[in-house]
Amino acid sequence: MGSKLVNTIIIVLSIIVASIIGGYKVDVNLVEVKMRNNSPFEGISSNNSLIQEIPIQGEMTVDCLDILFATYARMNTNTNTIKLYLNKDFITVLEIKSEVLGDNEYAKLDIAPLNLVKGDVLYLVIESIDAQSGNMVTVWINTESNYGQLYSLNNGEYIEQQGSLIYRLSQGTSLKSYVSNRFINLPDNLFVIILAVVIGLILKLVVDEVELLKVVKGGSNEINNSNTML
Repeated sequence: MGSKLVNTIIIVLSIIVASIIGGYKVDVNLVEVKMRNNSPFEGISSNNSLIQEIPIQGEMTVDCLDILFATYARMNTNTNTIKLYLNKDFITVLEIKSEVLGDNEYAKLDIAPLNLVKGDVLYLVIESIDAQSGNMVTVWINTESNYGQLYSLNNGEYIEQQGSLIYRLSQGTSLKSYVSNRFINLPDNLFVIILAVVIGLILKLVVDEVELLKVVKGGSNEINNSNTML
């Protein structure tokens, strides 16, 4: 295969691979309460709902909500609702069936992009109208966190709770945008070009190494054949 053709193939492959890698979607956590001194909230039902206040401290756009659920290590069949309010105005309601939840695992909930500014307050309400004793789930609380007030709504009574729900608010973005904005402050397309160059150099080194091995092997065979003739 001619060297020009090999170089052309390397360039094309490098661009394709760099574009695929650069376009890969990643979730960037913008607001997060991490696991620390975890304690379970009481079972979530129509008589015991969770309300988490989330103060917004800067401008952001979020399109994903992760919540750390617990299933009591059993299969539950009830349906949970997650309601979002912005500054006490209703935004959306999401449903998630308990049977798809993993015990002590985050549930990923996609939401319509929500533009937030400093001073906004999100309210997250988790409840279940069909949960019963032995067929309900709960969520995990970070008892050390004080990021927004946590409440339980128990039989119509609002009760302040210690700690905060363990959750993540994030925005989905391409890997090229994330790396460019977070680490190297370059235009997205320039990052892809740099990545393509790096990939191309690696592929060229591999090809050159293969060609060198062929030459060495060919030379070795010639020596062996010469010795046989003697």
